[in-house]
Amino acid sequence: MPTPHHSPVDRALRPGRQSPVATGAARRPAGRADHVLPDLVGGAPTVRRRRTEAGRTEAGRTEPGWTEAGRVEAGRVEAGRVEAGWAAARRAAAGWAAARRAAAGRAAAGRAAAGWAAARRAAVRRAAAAAWLLAVFGLAGCVTSTGSGAGATGTPVPPLTSRLSGALPAPPPASTAPTSSAAAGTPAGPSVTLLFTGDMLVSDEMRAQAARNAGGRGYNFGPMLQRVAPLIRSADWSICHQETPISPDDKLLSGYPAFSAPYELAQVEKAVGYDACTTASNHTVDHGAAGVRGTLDVFDRVGIRHVGSARTPTEFSSLTIYTVHGLRIGHLAYTYGLNGIQPPNASTVHLIDPARIRADAHRIRAAGAQFVLVSLHFGIEKQQTPSAYQQQVAAAVMASPDVDLVVGHHAHVVQPIQRRPDGRWVVFGLGNFLAQQEVTPPDLTPAHRDGVIVRITVTPGAGGRWRVSRVGYIPTFVNAPTDVVQLAPPFSRARTTAVLTRYHAPIVDDTPH
Repeated sequence: MPTPHHSPVDRALRPGRQSPVATGAARRPAGRADHVLPDLVGGAPTVRRRRTEAGRTEAGRTEPGWTEAGRVEAGRVEAGRVEAGWAAARRAAAGWAAARRAAAGRAAAGRAAAGWAAARRAAVRRAAAAAWLLAVFGLAGCVTSTGSGAGATGTPVPPLTSRLSGALPAPPPASTAPTSSAAAGTPAGPSVTLLFTGDMLVSDEMRAQAARNAGGRGYNFGPMLQRVAPLIRSADWSICHQETPISPDDKLLSGYPAFSAPYELAQVEKAVGYDACTTASNHTVDHGAAGVRGTLDVFDRVGIRHVGSARTPTEFSSLTIYTVHGLRIGHLAYTYGLNGIQPPNASTVHLIDPARIRADAHRIRAAGAQFVLVSLHFGIEKQQTPSAYQQQVAAAVMASPDVDLVVGHHAHVVQPIQRRPDGRWVVFGLGNFLAQQEVTPPDLTPAHRDGVIVRITVTPGAGGRWRVSRVGYIPTFVNAPTDVVQLAPPFSRARTTAVLTRYHAPIVDDTPH
C-alpha cells in the first residue's frame, strides 16, 4: 500500500497530532462535582454534571459535556398502556401485511415519480418482515447466524422474549407520493437508492421504556420504529448509525457514560429494514474489546452488515463493499476520537485521518467499488452549524477523486447538506434518530429531538461513473415519553428544513402526504 501523502491540514487532523478531537487529549477528569451551567436551550440555570469527554474539542476548545441524568420525562405510561394497540399475533401480521400492500400501492401511485425503488427488492423485504413477525409475534425459535464476518460463531442470539399485546395502531397513511418538486428532481434511467438515518443511542430511560413495551420479558424496541419502518424498507439499501455497543446476551447493560444496548435493538433494526450499520463512534470502545466483539457478533447473527470497527487485524484491514442491484458500493467509516479511552489495539476502530481515508478510498475503488461512501462521526454536540474541524475534514476527504459522498453524524442535531461545486455531496449531520436526551423546561421540544431520513439516488453519469443525482429528506421527531420515532410535526419539520437547506443545496422534501 503506498504511503499516504499528508498535507498541512492532514497533519493537523491526524490522530496523535495537534487535533485534540482526533486524539482525545482532554481526558475525563475524576471526581468533578456537579455545578450550575447556563441552560443553552431555555435560558434557565440547570444543574448538569461536568463531564469533559476527550475528543469532543474543536480547535482546542473543550465543549461542555452533556448529561444524560435528569432527562426522565413525566407521564411515562405503564407497560400495559404503552403504545396501546400493539397487535396479537394474527392481527399484527394482518396489519403489517396491509401496510406492505399499501406500500405497493404507493409505488404504483407516485413513487416512480419520486425515485422510490422498493419494488425491486419487495420480495426480500416481505420475506424478512414475515420472518420477523413469526419470530416476534409467534415466538418461534430464535435468530440464527446469517453473517460471515470474522468472529461470527453461529451460536444463536437468545430468543426474543418480548410478547406484544393489544391492537396494532394504524400505519402511516398509504398515500406517500412526494410533492411535484420531488417529481421534478427524479433522475431518468437506472438508479439505486440509499437511505441513511442518524444516531441510535439507547439511554437508561429508553431501555426502561423498551422493557415496559415487552411487559417485563426482555426488551421491545419495535413500537419505537414501527411508524418509520415502511420508509426504511422503501430504499434499495438502508444504513443506520449504531453509536453504542450492543450486548450479545443482555448482560452488563448500561447508559451514560459507557453505553451497552440490548441485543433486541439489533433484531428490530433488521426487522424494520436496515441492511448495514456504521459502528465507528466515540462510544465504540465503551466496553473494550468485548463490547466491540459482542456488537459485531450480534450484527452478523441477525444479518446486518457493519463497517467502522473490527474484532481482528484481518477484519480491520478488510474492505466493505455492498452489491446492490449490480452496483458495487464501497463503504468506509471513521470517528474523531474515543472519549479519551485507549482502544484495545490499533486494529479496533478506524480514526479520522484524511490522508489515510484518501488512501483507503483509492484502495476500495481499485478493489472494484463503483461508488465510494465515507461515514464520519464528528462535530460539536448540539451545534447545528458545522464546525471548522468538520469543514476542514470534509474538504480534505473530498480532495480524493475516489470519494463520491460523505455522510456525518455525532452532533445529535441536524446539520446542513452541501452540494460541492464539482457535484459531489456532504451530509454534515443526520441528528438523532432513536435517542433520548435531556429535556428541560421551558423548551420541551429541543432540536436534539429532531432527526432526518436522507434518501440518496445514485445513477450512472458521463463515462459510466455513478454519481448522486438526487437528494431527498424526511424530517423525523422522537416523541416523548414513548420514544416513538415519527414523522416530524410542523414546527420540527420547519426547523429541520431550515437547517438542511442553509447551504442552498437542491434537496427535495420527501415527507409522505
